[in-house]
This record gives sequence, structure tokens and C-alpha cells, in this order.
Amino acid sequence: MAYRISQRFLFVWLNSRTYQILASLYVPWVRILDGSLFNRLLAPYMSVRSDSWGIGQLSIVRSFWNRVGGAIVVAITKWLNGSRVQHSVTILSQELREAPISSLGAVLFGFATIYFALEFLFGSLSGSIWVFIAIAITLLGLLGIALPSTLFQGSVLSRRIPHRDTKHLPGLILMGVFVAICGFFWNPLYVVLLLLSVVFSVWVLSRAEVGLYAIAAYALLDFLIRSSFPSTIAKYWSFGLLTLILVGILFQLAKYPQRKFYFTWVGFPLLALLLWCILSMAFTKVSFDVGFEGVRAILQTSLFFFATLNAIRTRRQLQRFFFVLALVLAVVSLYAIYQYIIQVPVKPGWVDVDFEQDIKSRSYSIFPSPNALSGYLVLFIPLLLVLLFEERAPAAKMLYLAVTGLAALALIFTLTRAAWLACGLSLIFLGILHDRRILLLVGLVGALLPAFPEFSQRFATLISGEYWVKSATAGRLYRWQLGQQIAEGNPLFGSGPGTFGGAVAFRAGYWPGIYADNYYIKTMAEIGFPGLIFFLLTLLSMLVAGFQRIRSLVDRKLRNIGWGIQAGLIAFLIHMFTENLWEEPSLAVAFWMLGGIMLALPWLEKPVETS
Repeated sequence: MAYRISQRFLFVWLNSRTYQILASLYVPWVRILDGSLFNRLLAPYMSVRSDSWGIGQLSIVRSFWNRVGGAIVVAITKWLNGSRVQHSVTILSQELREAPISSLGAVLFGFATIYFALEFLFGSLSGSIWVFIAIAITLLGLLGIALPSTLFQGSVLSRRIPHRDTKHLPGLILMGVFVAICGFFWNPLYVVLLLLSVVFSVWVLSRAEVGLYAIAAYALLDFLIRSSFPSTIAKYWSFGLLTLILVGILFQLAKYPQRKFYFTWVGFPLLALLLWCILSMAFTKVSFDVGFEGVRAILQTSLFFFATLNAIRTRRQLQRFFFVLALVLAVVSLYAIYQYIIQVPVKPGWVDVDFEQDIKSRSYSIFPSPNALSGYLVLFIPLLLVLLFEERAPAAKMLYLAVTGLAALALIFTLTRAAWLACGLSLIFLGILHDRRILLLVGLVGALLPAFPEFSQRFATLISGEYWVKSATAGRLYRWQLGQQIAEGNPLFGSGPGTFGGAVAFRAGYWPGIYADNYYIKTMAEIGFPGLIFFLLTLLSMLVAGFQRIRSLVDRKLRNIGWGIQAGLIAFLIHMFTENLWEEPSLAVAFWMLGGIMLALPWLEKPVETS
């Protein structure tokens, strides 16, 4: 019956006047774009039928775009490549790379002499202690300038403190003077960060792959920015980073005509999900502010997938990316371990006070909750294990061994049961596909964990009948049933984006205090069953595309890295059955980032154009 109805609907639609009008508009539009920059972007994903629709060219419009639009991009690229701004940034980066101590000493000397002089004359600094600090910092800068001499030649320090030409030294001192003058009128920290942001922006625009390292450190950067800066900067800094990377990629497309912008098949269900979210906003009449925030929470981070996918082009970039990622994971994990050592008090709602009175602490590091930290760690632990087994350099092997151990301890100290199970299942998957030693490691850890008192107590709670009764009354089961009831009442469009079980709904006053603790049920309640299907299709298309590309890899190391990434993604998706992990931007960015790396691996097997 349903089949006949859908067949009849399709027949009526194909013969309708609306379809004929849309088709008549679509064909000239495709012809206009065919052969232009857009055609080059979309060429890898156009079917034979789509190509044949663009045979007839509107040469005037197409040539206008190629001349005007392409000329603008090329002109901006040439200006950026040959401008004094980039020249200054290049000199600065070269100085910092070749003689970092003397360069920083020059900037520090210029800053200290002017800033403290202005503060003592017109500011609020006074007293012998500040005089001592000013003299000490100024002498420290002078020491940094004086160090590059024959004194250290032939010593261990000679590699980091080389003998160098001082022709750029006045420029570095003037930079310190400029920072000092600006810092006297404004916050010096903000001035320094503004300058660093300008340098970084020019660097990313000229070399888009540099933005990858910022994406690798996204969680740590987001924590620092949200902790130290106004809410406006904290809210929009990630959008600025994303824009810089995408514009940098656009400049590289203009510079290297043979290079393409890749969308992959993930873009199609993602676009369908966006359109369905817009329909849900329209038909549920949710307020635009709430609906927009709800859609943004679901889809905005997916842009990092396309940025990562198109920015990385060489194995060396991938190696540096993993190094930065390992350092960030080490910092996050060390902070979590420190929290457990000092027994940071557990916050209300993180444990069941009726069954887990003995649990006094749960680590959460730089994230808002232990569950968020555990979701972040399960994404990367399988990849860290693969890098540990695959790296041959002793220093790299020791680094990944240390970071893997720290991340595993941090995950244990979160006391998150779902994360433990998800990580265990993903490692079994990885052991079957990659290395049987991982199965032995999982078995060993599984045998030792019951000796950990908190571990036993957390799982003992699950077999208590009272726990399940309480959960069905006011816990997870109750919230899941509530979300299911909302979805059944609005099966097509749901209650509207941002209206149930998440941070957006909490801020807007919908179902105050209720978090769904299951992102799939939350999605189903907000945008209906079709919206959930499109969301799942987006995730499934990434996993399937990744599986196909990983199996096609000839290089053993890249193939195993792909399996490690896919195991982490699977662990994250399993963990989302019990948590709203997608609500945390750092976790969603990490998910899309790894997805982009996974789908870019085949291009690292063959020579590609460098940037």
C-alpha cells in the first residue's frame, strides 16, 4: 500500500507544472556553471548525467566568471604572497625558527624598556618591587639578545642559540616597542594575542595546512579562550578559525589549478539534514533564535570536516598533526589525573547518592563533565595505540606510549561506564582488523579493572533493581521515554530544533533541567524520524566511505591509521547512546576532524601538489 502511494506521488510530481518549471530553471543554471570554478570544485562528484546536462555552454557568462571571479582570487593570492605583510611574517617565523631565544629577547627588551618607563611615569606602578621586576625583565631581554655569540658554539646549546646576523634585530625590538605602547593603553595580554592572531591569520591564509594544528588543539584552545576572554570572542573564535582555513584553501585552489575541493558523498546526506532542519523550524513554528541555535549545534561543526579533508596533503603534515594532537592529549590527560590525585569534589548529579556514596571524585579535566572528557578520550585512544605500534623512531614510540598510558588512566578516572564499554568494543574491533596484541591488552586491562574499587562500584550499581526503578522514575529511562513520546506526537518534524534535551533547550527554557542523555533520541524528538534518518545516514556514509577507502590503501601504516581512526569514531557513536556528546563543540569538532583525516588518507599514498 505504501509503495503504491509513493509511486503515485512520484508520478504526479514528475508530471506537475512545478517540476517542469524547476527543471527549466535548473538546466540553464548548470550550463552557466559548467566550466567555471564551481565546475572544477564539483567535478569529482558529478555523475555522467550531470555532466551531459552541461554540454551546451553559455560562453559569455562562463568567461565573465572565469575572468572576474578568478581574477579577484588570483589577485588576492598574489598580493598576499608578495606583500610586505607576508614578507614580515616570513622573516619573523624564520627568526623564531633559527634563533628563537635571541628573537624573543629582542621583542622582550623593546617591550620592557618602553612599557615600564610609561607605567612609572604615567601609570600606577610604583615601589622597589616593581623597579626590580622591570630591571630583571629588561636584563632578561638583553641577555637573550647577547646570547647568539661564539660563547655557545660547539656546545649542546649551539643548535638552539646559533650565531646569527643581526640585521633584523631592530625590527624585532620595534615590535616589542609597539606592543608596549599599545599595552599601556589597553590590556598587554590582549595586544600580544592580537598580534599573534594577525601573524597566525596571514600564515593560515598563505598555508592552509597550518590551520590543521589549531584544529588538533581545538579543545585546549577553546578552554583557554572561554576561560580568559569575553563571551563574544569565546562564541565566535572557532568560526573565525574555520573561515581562515577555508579561505586559505580557496587561495590554494587559485594558485594550483590542478587541485580540487573535495566534498565526498558525506555532503549529500548532510545537505539533506540541513534542509530537513529548516523545514522543521518552519513547520513547528519554533522561534528563529532557538531554532537557529539548535541547527547550528547540530551542523556547524561539520564544516571542520571539509576544512580538514581539503587542507591536509602530505604525510609530513599528517605527522606534525599527530604530534600536536599527542601533546594536547597529554595536557588534557595529565590535568585529569591531577584532579583525581587531589580528589576534586564530585559535583551534584555526577554520581547516584543512594548507591555510590563512597565515590568522592571524578576527573573532568578541561571539559564541563567527566562524560565529555571520556567522549573525547575514546575518540583518540585507538589511534594512539596504532601510532604506538606503527612508529619506528624510538622518540616517537616513547611519546605515543606515554600519551596512550596517560589517556587510559584519565579515561579510567572519569568513572564513565558507557565510555569504558565503548572503548573496549572499539579496541576489540581494532584488534580484529589490525593487531591481535590489542585483544590481549583489552583482556589484561579487563581482568585488572575489577580490582579498582570505584570501577566495581560503578558496575555494581547497574545490577541493582532499585537503580533501574529510580532511572525509570526520574533518570535516563524516564528521559528516553519522554523523548520517544515527543517524537511519536510529532513524527514528521519533531518539536523543532533546540527544543528538547540539550543545552540550547535548557537555555531557552524548554523542559528545564532535562538532558536526554541519548543524542539519537534527542535528535528524533527535535526534528522527527526523517531527521534522525538523515543524521544516521550522514554518520553511516562517513563510516562506509572510510571503510572503502581504508581497504583500498596499499600502504600498511596508513591503512592501520585508518582503522584506528574508524575504531575511535565507532566508540564515540556508541557512547552517544548514553550522552549528548554532540552538544559539546570540542567533541563534535574532534569527530569531524578525524573523519576528514580518514577520508584524506588515500591522497597521502600518491604524490600530490604541494602548497
